[in-house]
Amino acid sequence: PEAMSEPYSVVSGARLSGLIAGAINSGSIEGILFEDANGDGLLEGSEPRLADHNVTLLRNGNILQTAQTGKQGQYRFENLRPGEYQVRLVLPEGSMFTNQISDEAAGTGSAFPQTDTQEATCNVTLRRWRMDVKVNAGFERAASISASVFFDSQANGQSASGTAQEGILIALY
Repeated sequence: PEAMSEPYSVVSGARLSGLIAGAINSGSIEGILFEDANGDGLLEGSEPRLADHNVTLLRNGNILQTAQTGKQGQYRFENLRPGEYQVRLVLPEGSMFTNQISDEAAGTGSAFPQTDTQEATCNVTLRRWRMDVKVNAGFERAASISASVFFDSQANGQSASGTAQEGILIALY
């Protein structure tokens, strides 16, 4: 809770004693939104960053701030007090979060849990002794595979009839 005393007027050269004041440092939450090309959850130099994307900061379910990622996928929320926060991201259509990596010392790991959805929230705690936290997010774009199975009667890699075979099981490994 915030507390405030009555205002005091002090003229130049005067001394005022008996006041006790406390102050806390403000903190920040920052990170990078990146396309995790190899799906390992780590931000590596050559992996593309996602620019111009919204990142939302919440506290107790209420939106406090929204930031937009810069050219290198970076975002930052500043002037935060100690406490519990949530960082929410909605990824581009057809994307999903990659592996969650706890790599706070280097600040290169993805803090978001791996999920097959496009939206996720990461809980963050700012403490008096830890007021600057990195919250990166790695994502990968969904892939699709399609094919037709046909009888290659002429052994030329082409379907002579143009008709696909039905009922054939195809396994991917």
